Formats: sequence, structure tokens, C-alpha cells
Amino acid sequence: MTPATAGPALIGRAGFDPGQVPQYYTRKTSDILHKYGPGPRTHFHVGMFGPGEHPQTTVAQRVVKRRILAAQEAVLAHAADLWDVASAPPEALLDVGCGLGGGSLFWAQEYGAHVTGLTVTPDHIPVIEDFTRRAGAQGQVTAVLGDAHQWDRERAFDAAVAIESSGYMDRERLFAVMAKTLRPGGWFGIQEHFLCRPEWTDFVDGYYRTRLGTLTEYIAAARASGFELEVDEDITDRVAEFWVQSMAWTTAEIEGIDQGRGSPIARERLVESALAHGTFYRVWRDHALETRLLLFRLTGGPTPSPAPPQSAPQHTGAPVPGDDAPGAGNGPTGHGSAGREAAGHGSAGRGGPSRTGETPGRTGAPSGRTGSADAGSGRTGRGPTGSGGSGSAGAGSGRTIPERTAPGERTAPGRTAPGRTAPETADPAAGRTASASASAPDAPGRTSGTRRVPASAEGPGHISAQGSGRTPAEGAGRAPAQGSGRTPAEASGRAPAQPPARTPSAASGRTPDPASGRAPAPAVPVAPRAGEVAAQRFGRTAADAARRGATGPRSALGESLPPFYCPLPDPGVHPDAEALGTHALAWADQYDLYPDATERAWAQAIHNPDFVCRAIPHGDAETLLLFMEWNYWAWAVDDWQDSGSAAGRTAVVVDHGQRVLRALEAPGSGLLPPGALSAALDDLVTRTRARFTPTQLHRLTTGTRDWLAGVAGQTANTERGRMPSLNDYVAQRVSVNGTRFSLAFSEVANGIHLPSDLQFSPPVQALTDAAGFIVSCDNDLFSYAMDDHLAPPAQNLVNVLASARGRAPRDVLPEAVVLRDRAMTYFATRADRLIAGRSHPELPRYLQALETYVAGCMRWMSDAPRYASPRNRHPLPVRGASYGITVTDRPAPGGEQDGPVPGLPALDWWWEQE
Repeated sequence: MTPATAGPALIGRAGFDPGQVPQYYTRKTSDILHKYGPGPRTHFHVGMFGPGEHPQTTVAQRVVKRRILAAQEAVLAHAADLWDVASAPPEALLDVGCGLGGGSLFWAQEYGAHVTGLTVTPDHIPVIEDFTRRAGAQGQVTAVLGDAHQWDRERAFDAAVAIESSGYMDRERLFAVMAKTLRPGGWFGIQEHFLCRPEWTDFVDGYYRTRLGTLTEYIAAARASGFELEVDEDITDRVAEFWVQSMAWTTAEIEGIDQGRGSPIARERLVESALAHGTFYRVWRDHALETRLLLFRLTGGPTPSPAPPQSAPQHTGAPVPGDDAPGAGNGPTGHGSAGREAAGHGSAGRGGPSRTGETPGRTGAPSGRTGSADAGSGRTGRGPTGSGGSGSAGAGSGRTIPERTAPGERTAPGRTAPGRTAPETADPAAGRTASASASAPDAPGRTSGTRRVPASAEGPGHISAQGSGRTPAEGAGRAPAQGSGRTPAEASGRAPAQPPARTPSAASGRTPDPASGRAPAPAVPVAPRAGEVAAQRFGRTAADAARRGATGPRSALGESLPPFYCPLPDPGVHPDAEALGTHALAWADQYDLYPDATERAWAQAIHNPDFVCRAIPHGDAETLLLFMEWNYWAWAVDDWQDSGSAAGRTAVVVDHGQRVLRALEAPGSGLLPPGALSAALDDLVTRTRARFTPTQLHRLTTGTRDWLAGVAGQTANTERGRMPSLNDYVAQRVSVNGTRFSLAFSEVANGIHLPSDLQFSPPVQALTDAAGFIVSCDNDLFSYAMDDHLAPPAQNLVNVLASARGRAPRDVLPEAVVLRDRAMTYFATRADRLIAGRSHPELPRYLQALETYVAGCMRWMSDAPRYASPRNRHPLPVRGASYGITVTDRPAPGGEQDGPVPGLPALDWWWEQE
């Protein structure tokens, strides 16, 4: 973070020179963006993982990076929940040492605060302003150049935060300034590292070019200025994993340099960083240094500060090597401590003791919002069903699809993954146990977990026991005991490799929702983490979402999605959805398609069974099962395609696409490399060829080729940094979402045998294109928030229009909706005309399949946690997350127009076929 310069009391210790901090962060900006970018929410501080969560490090570097970014957001989200920010969001908040503004954007976007970000690094001001524009948060975040010690605004803020920045400041002066700038009753939240063993002082301070303090020092300085400590939680054990993941990223960066790939970070600095992170892992693991979340409340004038009583530490268990680069003492630029090269990473998990007491009825663990700046789900329309960014606009009238609001538990299971690497300097035998009780000499009153400190406490270290209704293990934030005699599948948190019998049950037994008349979609079976409950949706608590009337993640598009014009009937859900989903997931586990439990959870968050069983609500169950398994394979194959260097990504996609097509057309060609994906594809091809007729197989192959060609074209645009023209985009988007691939399964499942000369006639193809375009437009809206952190912006309809018009995404949203509604108007009116003009009995069945595909996909996407709890805001999908959309039978003004769209010849040909 960016502390605002250090006071005189800090000068001279461990070579700390506050005057060099701005210069250090200026030099380091490009490195920070490379590792933690691309923004807008870019952070330079440690991250936190779930209790017992130790993701594999033998995965692609981009997967590790996603974990790091999610872990960083998890710290902020956990702090917000712990500090109960949602119950009374601050109108004005001061971010002391704001870095590149990632935290400032978090408080603005998630809680509606007007944030002033204070930094001492002049070069960071334009970066923060650019990120603010990209996030659509102009007017909510203001970057200010200044020194916190000289801050003179009085009674201007409801709250202030210092995330890993207070280590650069004189603590007494800092609290004195906060006492003047906060309004009566205001709170000051701090996330910082505290020294517990003096022998590590020189190493830590020297590496970070800072001066860390002790908890006692902070409490005394706070009380001297009229603050009382309300909340204190030790998150050290959940931070340690950050260093492991950071080392994995750094190691991959070094390997890339050795293989000839460029990096803005010099190799020698990377090596130094990797070695230091191994040491830091031991420091965090042994609690020689602790990371804590503190909440101070301004209660009045200065008070005496008696020494806090000693208490035995009760640690939450030994973390696996963690690698967290931004840690101790953050630099005055708001990004971690000076001198660090690269920050650590991890898949942010949330949990642990909940805050109870002053807020009646508030129990449970932190809600599950977090995000990563480079979410893996970010690509628009990757996979046969598409998956791009999502956004929102104003609500409208019409019939409303109820939101799913039932909270559930979510976690990445605590597991020891095979093949996981740990720092060479780590001593596994030295890990802390739950019963560790040795008191650290420099941490009087230290405890693990959350301390709720009432104002009436006898001293600043007094602990008030608060019941949370959980088991002792849950209250301590400990993961369940892990046995050593597990199979690899059990160790990875997956189901055994043997899938159940392949014949699904005749009915799922689900009870229809009385409000909607349709069966609920299968829940995402995300494994629960001890003591953690996802009590919020869309990045905020459920209560906060209800209070604000929010129906989706905040994004550059606004608070909610616009009404969806759909005169088509709700097709319902296939009765075997749940049973089919169980079989399909067992198949994916059998072939080990996902590298760890987190990736598996995000694959489930797509709600594959709901997609397939809404797009094809009737027909042969075995074909639907095959379709689901193809989808799991297609989503997993993204990791394969993206594992090469950025410079060769298009070549990799094209090469891989050709091999997949040949495997489908000529099995046993020997073109696929050995591995789980190839084995799974061989199984799919064998079973598909046994079920499809030669004509149906040809249509599937044609649909696959269409999909892969669209993905290659989109990847080429991304690689060149090119935003396509509107005409190019609408022509390409239908291919990217895999419409024809999906419809091939619909035809087989429903036994539709439309003659080729009729199916591929221009009028039928135009209607098929229109169906695919509508689904693509809906996907671009539902998934906008998933990609709104990317730079350059992701390819979706809204961003393409924004680029073409030179306006902000929010401003062109109405134009995108009108274009989508015009396509729906065309589709809804042409089907009847087409049937009337052609007498083949299979044509109405084919057109009905198109209608169920369009309507089913819209309802599926509205309930998919992948979109409603996007990965760049959450470490794991939130069970039950859903968009509460409004469906209307009236198009947006202008959407009722029938006829060619001026300037879009890619769509005009639809009307030319009449």
C-alpha cells in the first residue's frame, strides 16, 4: 500500500529512509502491474487463503496469478465483513497509502463509498485516475498526493483504512491525524504485520525498507488519541500460503526468462525474491511475524494505556508454505513493503470467527466476495456456450424471475495436493499445531482468531469471549484433520475415479418452485470450509444487496441488468437434470480434467446441467449426458490452449483446433499428445460416433469447426491488442459461442431429422444465426462483470460499441440492448413465416429447438454463479448466487424496429433471405 511518508521517529532504523519510498515505488510500478495487473483493481499487499487450503503449484502461471489476485481481494473482503462495513457503509472514506488504487476502488465499488486515496508517489496519481475511469468510478475515487503526517482535513471522513501502509508511519502521529480527520464515532481499519520475535527485525525491516511495530505499540498510540480497539483478528496462518503461491509465480517467471520469454523483472531480482519468500514463509509459519486485522473506533479524548494482559496464543494450525510478496510493512505507494520484488499469491479463501456482539443477530463467517484481476473466466465466449463479461443497467417492468437467495457454504477443501512444491527453505516439521502455546516475547495478549474488544474492557488487550454457535474447531478456523493414507483422488478433494452407473434415473425428484412453476437448477456442490458461510451475493452481504436493491455485481455498466425482452415461453428444465449432472461431473473427475478443487468448483459454477437441461428440456437423456461431458472437456481445454507463451497463443489455438477436428473426423490419427484431456476426448469421440448418424456427426463437426474458428479469431484480436469493429464482432460472435455445436446435440436428443438442403438453406441459416446472436448478446451482459478488470477491455458487444463510439460502456448500453432486441424481434416474427412458407414436418420441430435454446440460455445464465459471483470478485463461487432479472414482452424503445440495421451488413443478410 502507499503509506504517506514516515515521521521522524522512524528514521534511522534498519536503513529506513522515508524520502526514498516514492522513488522506490515509482521504479517498481511496472513490476507491480506485471505481476498483479492489469487492473483496474490492482493491489500490492498479501492475500489470504481458506483454512487448510494449499492449492497445487504445478499449474500454469496464469492460474497461480489468478489465485494471488483473488487472495488479495479476499483480505479486503474479509476485513469488510469482520468490520461490519455493510451494516453502515461509510459515505466518505480515506484510504491511507492507497498504492495503485485497487483498495480505493474496492471500497467504492463494493460499498458505495466516496474514497480519497492518499499516496506519496506522484507517478501513481495518473495510474489511479486511469484505473478509476476504466472501472466507471469517476466521482467516487479521488487520488491525492500528500503525506499522512501532514494531513489537515478535519472531520471530513466517516472511516479510514490503512492496508499494509502504517508500517511506514509514526504511529502516534498517524492516530493523532486520524482522530482529527474522522467524524465522531468514525472507525479506522488497519491490516498490518506485527513483529513478535525481535531477532527477525533487521531482516524484515531491511527487506521491506520499513519499520514494523508491535500490537502493544499500536494500541497505546491509538488510546493516546482517543481510539479504542474493537476488533482484532490474527490471519497469519491464512496468509502464509500466499508466500508459497508467490514463489510459484516467481519460479515460473524465471523459467520463462530461461526459455527466452521476456519479463520486465530482472532475473537476478526474481531469484533474490524467491529465496526471500522461502524465508518469509518460515517467518509467517512460525508466527515470528503476524498479520492482523484491527478496527479502532474514535470514542473521545486520550485515555491512559495500561499494558495488555498476557494470554497464551492459540494458533489455528500450521499453514503450508505460503508465498506472499507484498507483506511486511507496505511502501508509501500503497503496495507492500519497499524492496520486495514480487508479491505472493493464493486462492483467496474466507472464513474464521464471525463478528458478533454489537450487531444483533449477525453471526457466521465472512461472506464470499473476492476477486482477481485476471480471472480465468475472463475470456468472452470461450467454450461452446460462451462465457464473457457481464454487466448491468436499469431495471424495467414485466414478469420477474425470482432470485435465488438461499445462502450456502462454500470453500476450497483443505487438501494436500500431489505434486505440490514447497520452498526449499521451509521446514515442514516445524509447522505450528493447534495446541501451540509458546508466547511470543513481543506480542503480549496475542491470540489467534477474532477478538471482540468492548470499550468497557479493563485494558486494550482484554478479550471478550463471544459465542458464534460453531464447534471449537470451526471457531478456531482450523481445517479438519487430514489423514495421510488417502488415495490421490481423495487427497485432491475429488470423487473417486469410478463413475456411477451410466443410466440416469428417470426423474430427478426435484420439487418445482411454486413461485415460478419450474424446478430449481442444480446447486453448485462447493465443498464447505470450516466455519465459513457465503451469506452474501454479488460481492456484498445479502442484507446489503437487499438494502441497495442490487441484482448483480457492480460493474462499469451500473447496478443492475436491463429488462430482457423475450416473448418466447419458458421451456422448463429436463426432469433428469440433477442425475445427469452427477454422472457428468463423475466423468470429469474420472479423467482428472481440473487441476485442483478451486478450478473444479469454478467449472461447476457454470451450472453445466442447468445449461444443457434448459437449452434441451426434452429428449434422450444419454445424449444430454454426452453434451454435458463435452462441455466439461471444452471448458477444461482452455487451460491447455493458454499454457503456452502469450506470443504463440493464436498459433496454439489454431493448431489444437485442427487436431481436435481431425480426432473427431478420423479417430486414432495420433495427433493428440498424451494426457488427461486427450484420453477424455478419445472417450467422447468414441461414444459420440456410436450415437450419431454420419449426417449428424458431420453437423457436429461443422459446428465444432465453426466454434474453434471463432475462438481463434477472437484470440488473434486479443493477441494484437485489437478491438474489432462492430460489424466484425457481430459476424464473429455467433461462432464463438458455439451455437451450431450445441444445436447438433439438440437435434440428436430430440430426434430431429431436417434435410440438409432445408437446414442449410439461407432462410433457416439466417434464423439460426439470429438465435445465436441473441444468446451471445445475453451472455455479453450477464458476463460483463467477469471481465471488467481487463486491460485492454474484453471483446464483448458493449465494449465494442464503446470503442466505436468513443464513449463509456455505461453510455452505450442502451444501444447494445436495442440491437439485441431488434434481433429478438426478427427471430420471433420470422419463425411463423418460415413455417408457413415451407411444408416439411421437421421444420417446426427444428424452430422450436431454436426457441428453447434462446429462452433456456437466458434463464440458465441468470442463475449461474459463474456470472452472478464472478471470479474477479470472489475466491470461490457463491452458492445460490443469481441475477434477479426482469423478463418483459416489450422491446426497448427502438428494439421493435424491423428491417436491416444500418452499417451492419453482417446482420443485414438476414432480411435479404426473405
